Amino acid sequence: MNRTSPYYCRRSVLSLLISALIYAPPGMTAFTPDVIGVVNDETVDGSQRVDERGTTNNTHIINHGQQNVHGGVSNGSLIESGGYQDVGSHNNFVGQANNTTINGGRQTIHDGGISTGTIIDSGNQDVYTGGISNGTTIKGGNSHCSGQVILATVLQ
Repeated sequence: MNRTSPYYCRRSVLSLLISALIYAPPGMTAFTPDVIGVVNDETVDGSQRVDERGTTNNTHIINHGQQNVHGGVSNGSLIESGGYQDVGSHNNFVGQANNTTINGGRQTIHDGGISTGTIIDSGNQDVYTGGISNGTTIKGGNSHCSGQVILATVLQ
């Protein structure tokens, strides 16, 4: 197609728009702020609430993003530097965080919250009264505990 064709400009604009979508940085990804169903593979850089009706899978928490798992379930989250995950109960439903990796961020488990299979590469896990941490592996970060139940923690 030559440059004088009326379709040349349209193709150029379309190519530009497609390349902008392909190369958009992950922080630009939209996420579900109030999770009441199942959401997969989201990047959270704001505030996300997962209540008793919600489940998230493979969430990436970055740039001061915060995920509040209050009665819901979070599976396979990655908490990067500046990210935060808060796990606790809501309306008598237990909040659960399963197989979370902390890489510079922070996870807080409090009353009615259960963390299972967390790996702390760097960053912190804080477990408070009424919180349960089960099967945590600490490779290079910290776990702070206060009046809680800790089961099978491994230091590497």
